[in-house]
Amino acid sequence: MDFIKNIYIGENIKNEDINNIYDFLKRKIPMFNIYCICIKKKSRHILEILKSSELFSNKCENKDYVIVGIAKGRRQALRLTTNIFEDCINKGIDIMEVKQALLNNEI
Repeated sequence: MDFIKNIYIGENIKNEDINNIYDFLKRKIPMFNIYCICIKKKSRHILEILKSSELFSNKCENKDYVIVGIAKGRRQALRLTTNIFEDCINKGIDIMEVKQALLNNEI
């Protein structure tokens, strides 16, 4: 599991909590009500929204995820996903190129 360089953070996550959340996720420790917007490199899906507990479960253990966003709560995760797509559209990136643009830190 990796993180993109310029990770998206939900607006309801306090600045003082960002480093703690990042450290917990890096150490694969799930956090209550924290959702990750992820890219699975070998998938036809552009983005996936997963609870942090789901991300570190056995069913996701061998999957190659890259975290592109962190949100507190499902609704904020959906809003953050929308923001990611809006950023891409505003920068002239084709929807089908979003995954690669995020992996290449073009957004």
